Amino acid sequence: GVRQWRLFAIAAVAVWIITLIACYVLLKHAGLKPLLVTVNVGIYATLWCFSQASRKLVPTYADHKLFRIQILFLCVFLAVFSIASVILSSDKEAMDSNPLMTLEG
Repeated sequence: GVRQWRLFAIAAVAVWIITLIACYVLLKHAGLKPLLVTVNVGIYATLWCFSQASRKLVPTYADHKLFRIQILFLCVFLAVFSIASVILSSDKEAMDSNPLMTLEG
C-alpha cells in the first residue's frame, strides 16, 4: 500500500539522479548515440517507477487505459526524437551550417 508507492517514488528519483550523472560522464567522454541511449533508458525506467508509484497511490486513475496510453505515447515520441537526433547529427552538411542564434552581439 502506502509504503510501496514511496519506495517506487524514491526509486524513480534515484534512477533519474543516476541517469543525470551518467549523462554528464558520457557528455565528456562519449558521442551522441550512447548519450541518447542512456537518457532514453533512464527516462523509461523513471517513468516506469513513477507509474508504479501512481498505481499504488491512486489506482483508480493510474490503472485507467488513458494513463497507460499517455505513457506509451511519451516513450514512443522520445524514441522517435532520439532517432531523428542521431540521423540529423550524422548529416555533416547540417552540422556545418551557420547557427541561427549566437551569443555574440
